[in-house]
Amino acid sequence: MKVPGWLAALLLGALAFVVGLVLQLTGSWHIGLAISMVGMMVGVVGGMCRPRGSH
Repeated sequence: MKVPGWLAALLLGALAFVVGLVLQLTGSWHIGLAISMVGMMVGVVGGMCRPRGSH
């Protein structure tokens, strides 16, 4: 089973976002914020790169 690149980026971005939120809640908020921001950017780029017509 091959995962398309845009979907992998979307999932990776979501995962990084969640990890960042957890870090923010456990006290390392500046590191968590940085990770969640990067995760969000990766997810947005992945979402924009997905081929049109595949939902």
